[in-house]
Amino acid sequence: MRFPASSESQAKSLTGLALPQDSANTSERFQTGPLTACVDRAEAFLIITPPGCRKADMATAAIRAGAVGVLDLGFGYDPKNHEQAVEALASAAGESGPWGVAWRWLPQASQLVDAFGQLPNRPWPLLVIAGLDFRSGEAPRVLAQGKKLAQRVLAEVYSARDAGAAADLGFDGLILKGLEAGGKVGEQSAFLLLQRVHGKLKVPYWVCGGLGPETAAAALLAGATGVVLGEQLWLADESPMSDVERSVWRRLDGSETRLLSDGAIGYRFFARSGRNVLENIAQQLETGGPWLATLHNALLRSETGVNRDEALIPLGEEIAFAADLSRRFRNVSGILGAFRRAMRENLTLARDQKSLAAHASLAEKLQTEFPLVQGPMSRVSDVPAFGEAVSQAGALPVFALGLSRKGEVERLLQSAAAQLGDRAWGIGLLGFIPEELRSEQGEAVRAFHPTHAVIAGGQPEQVAALAKQGIKAYLHAPSPGLLEAFTREGARRFILEGRECGGHVGPRSSFTLWQSAVDVLRRLVEDGFLRDLSELEILFAGGIHDRLSAAMVATLAAPLVARGAKIGLLIGTAYLFTREAVASGAIVEEFQRQILACERTTLLESGLGHASRCLDTPFAAEFRTRKRELTLSGTPPE
Repeated sequence: MRFPASSESQAKSLTGLALPQDSANTSERFQTGPLTACVDRAEAFLIITPPGCRKADMATAAIRAGAVGVLDLGFGYDPKNHEQAVEALASAAGESGPWGVAWRWLPQASQLVDAFGQLPNRPWPLLVIAGLDFRSGEAPRVLAQGKKLAQRVLAEVYSARDAGAAADLGFDGLILKGLEAGGKVGEQSAFLLLQRVHGKLKVPYWVCGGLGPETAAAALLAGATGVVLGEQLWLADESPMSDVERSVWRRLDGSETRLLSDGAIGYRFFARSGRNVLENIAQQLETGGPWLATLHNALLRSETGVNRDEALIPLGEEIAFAADLSRRFRNVSGILGAFRRAMRENLTLARDQKSLAAHASLAEKLQTEFPLVQGPMSRVSDVPAFGEAVSQAGALPVFALGLSRKGEVERLLQSAAAQLGDRAWGIGLLGFIPEELRSEQGEAVRAFHPTHAVIAGGQPEQVAALAKQGIKAYLHAPSPGLLEAFTREGARRFILEGRECGGHVGPRSSFTLWQSAVDVLRRLVEDGFLRDLSELEILFAGGIHDRLSAAMVATLAAPLVARGAKIGLLIGTAYLFTREAVASGAIVEEFQRQILACERTTLLESGLGHASRCLDTPFAAEFRTRKRELTLSGTPPE
């Protein structure tokens, strides 16, 4: 397919050349020697202690394991405890050990800059400053003071724009913090931030959010100097967490975090911490109250120990990985060793497997040139001419049935079958629609014999029913628990779609979901439930649109492919930018003009677990206004 403003090579990348050899920059990245050598450098890992705990054990263990240990002092300034904690870390590191300090900035704690001058004259190797607002003009003053204290000063940033501003100001490096991380975040995930800054920064940068061993390998491929680990190590032997805290963290799967956000600025916390405070802030967000000031004050009270029952605990989705990592590798050194091994192996495997190239294993299963499936889009991918263009370009077209009645479905599928002949094509089904409508659609489907189906909100028994008709169905698995349950019930074709996707979104970012999926499937093999993964066909989706994003998927999925799994990509939004989408009548010209002009998307939440990603248009503004009016009038949430 052709793109309105893209080169032929970019078009080819969408059709599956995930491991290209025709781009000088990308080809260099797949010379695995330089990349795997990076893994062994101390700076490949910044290990940051839990915010404000002021115990250096975890950071010290990181230094001994050949990484950079960073002590997170939290907010504000406590001279006695701060100085003791820093000195303990500096002494453990010795003269040459890599270590640093992180300090979190709040406008209400402006004494932070003055506090810099009260600290000992001994220079710190590294200072990480988090929480700065690069739109307010405060950053230059904070940076100037920080450079008096530390040899290198890094800024935690939350958007590509922040990253460019911080680099221009003279920060020595950056930490890209994705939406899935704990504490202050922006509006984009780590997966998207890596893509946004790729090739655009001249300072080193690390990434934070949703990182396990496999996704860390993908981050390195995308150009990151290294990764930031925190919650992943909260159950390690050297973690400062109490037995009570450990018992809580051990049971989490990453869905227990809560994001409070106005779209541009957000904070992610443990959903069970400070519940009254979280509800108060959420209410202010809905009604236009001073939510950010309330939240900042609550953070300061949490830090000082005032009313600990209402203390807020910053927590990222990556807490989901802590239990498995500690069980398998126990301590900081063991966990870092596991990360290093996985990062080296994945990069090498992905280069050799070429799992997303033309005629790869899943492409053969799909009967297509490339292992690509066009994601079903209601009222968009219900045009046979559009499906024909997708098929001609080497991917599997999927016609969305949505809530269409029997007659409409029959007309669509009759035309699709005539257009595509004996080529492979699929249907998109909603597994949760009323039984009467599902039965109607089923009657229409049986007459036209599509080869494949994509089921959103479906169950394994629906897959089994379609299999009796010769239709190979893929189930959406938006959580690691559902993936394991569906696999145990006999399903073998899955879609792993992260929260970055368009339309209805799941609860987890792509990195978090994909890493959790790799872990679940590995355990099913190790436990003996599966002999290997050769029966599995897995489609990755959410934020994938070009050669870089595809190559990142190939890298993180390499262990699955090594065990026999066939992988591919489900792509929806990217097709909206093609010429054929308009020419075929799938969308109108104005629709495409709007998305070409789009700078950001927004989530419209109509209830718990019901959120849809769309353009930030006047409709979205009207939706939010009406929702606020209903909230103010006392209308129950449901």
